[in-house]
Amino acid sequence: MRENLLKISIIAVLLSLVTVSSCIKDITVDLPQAESCLVVDGYVDFDDYPVVFLSKSTAYFQELDTNAVNDLQINDTKATVIVSDGSISDTLQYLPIQRWPYKCFQGTKFKGELNHRYDLKILYDGKTYTSSTYIPDTIKIDTVIPVFMTDTFAMMRINWKDPKNQSNYYSIHVKNQTQQMYYRPYALNHIISDKLADGEEMSFAMVAKGMERNAYYDNFMSQEERDSMYYKLGDILCFSVGDSVSLKLSTIDNVSYNIWESWYRNWITDGNPFTNPATVRTNINAPEGMEAKGFWIGYGCNYRSVYLYSKDSVVPIGGKF
Repeated sequence: MRENLLKISIIAVLLSLVTVSSCIKDITVDLPQAESCLVVDGYVDFDDYPVVFLSKSTAYFQELDTNAVNDLQINDTKATVIVSDGSISDTLQYLPIQRWPYKCFQGTKFKGELNHRYDLKILYDGKTYTSSTYIPDTIKIDTVIPVFMTDTFAMMRINWKDPKNQSNYYSIHVKNQTQQMYYRPYALNHIISDKLADGEEMSFAMVAKGMERNAYYDNFMSQEERDSMYYKLGDILCFSVGDSVSLKLSTIDNVSYNIWESWYRNWITDGNPFTNPATVRTNINAPEGMEAKGFWIGYGCNYRSVYLYSKDSVVPIGGKF
């Protein structure tokens, strides 16, 4: 009797598996491919020429390598970039620059001025894209204080006094003596507003080393260095004794601040199933029916620099280097 029941059970299980397997179908989802659109990375610093990088967006699931990334760059054979200060229009030249992709559209006729508006026009693929930004009045850095994590490694704290009874927005960029450009710090937020500190002393409390963010052209570390956790935490994030460090505190307008704030919200929520993804804002105006991404930002820059002579001895250098 037990043997018969066992046989019946086995047969029932096998029939169930056959039935289930016969119901399984291979499903291929043909995801729609988003149209490629113009991507703008543009800025004008106080007392410096306008700079604009142009590229194209790509589909989320498209495979990327160095050749594909290079092909997304837009050069002067495909686009014309014009910046106006209200009285002079400058057609930007496609010139070398000391950051990837090592060429960009640069101004030659005028430098950014405080409390001044700058209009951007891009002629690309038979269409016109526009934007406008403003360079606010600069705010002076009061102090730069190294915060040593060990006897060798340090981050930076910068302090300044926020003007009272006005909305102010700030960003921080940094470089050391080996870097040609100022970059956003490797870790932590690089923007702040005075919403909760109007008229008070403000600070970026822990400014890490600046680093170019590009996975395909990042030669900042060798593979051996990547494998070293100590190196990652120390030399990537921190400045070292013997470094000269220059910090650029910039005032930005509300639109520019909101663009970067949306970028950070998107970065924080990316991949989190319990939150809604944040849309990254843009101030690039596209023609009707078209889309554009990116930003055009004016920076009211103030610089302070120090030399880390030792853990107990820091020598002020002055301003920009």
